[in-house]
Amino acid sequence: MDEEPKRVDRAGLARVILAIATESGWLTADEWRRVAALVLAAGGDWPAVADLAAGCSAVPAAEERLVEQLTAEIGDRPRLDFHSVVAGVAARAYTLGAIADHDFIAVLSSHGSDAYGTKNDSEGGAMMWEVWAQHSLDGSCAEFGGSGTSGYDEEDLRVRGDRLIPPDSITGPLGAVLADVLHG
Repeated sequence: MDEEPKRVDRAGLARVILAIATESGWLTADEWRRVAALVLAAGGDWPAVADLAAGCSAVPAAEERLVEQLTAEIGDRPRLDFHSVVAGVAARAYTLGAIADHDFIAVLSSHGSDAYGTKNDSEGGAMMWEVWAQHSLDGSCAEFGGSGTSGYDEEDLRVRGDRLIPPDSITGPLGAVLADVLHG
């Protein structure tokens, strides 16, 4: 969390935020306020983000404007899949030391059953399904890997997940907030 401020890849940050914003109505006004404040601090100064950080009451309209603004910023770069953003942000937060390994695995597991349909189309969805399916086989979603569970390796998941997010596109504090919000 005490990392030095560094130049953030605005297009990469835009890809991450776009994947979240396109899940229309997914974040509450309070969650958007926390996320948007850190996006602004990280150099993502899109007008709709400023509105969301200020506590704009028309969150759905601001989200729609944000999607338009981010799409223009991204240009022809490929969009990121929502499940890959969740897995990638959690992995980046774990890499930065902002969350613990069991919190990283909990984020993946908490979205695992929802990721079933995307497990073949999305690396993040595949990671979530892998963790969730192993927990189901173990008979407990409270048992996390690394302590004798042979179905997955936290370090391998962290490396795979961290590769999903563009380099330098999120900072430690933003990674921690997003991981918290995306935990659901």
